[in-house]
Amino acid sequence: MGLFQNLLRFVKLLLALAILLLFFRAIFWPSALDLLILMLLFFVFFLMFLGAP
Repeated sequence: MGLFQNLLRFVKLLLALAILLLFFRAIFWPSALDLLILMLLFFVFFLMFLGAP
């Protein structure tokens, strides 16, 4: 059980890093595709935290 929670925490960290990098890219070189992907990643990130115990 501890391994699963550590793996989930690591995946959340990677997802947060991907959102941050894409956010910086969207600030400096905005495009509609970047904003759409950023919105989807943020939605997935929000749902992961919503389902966390």
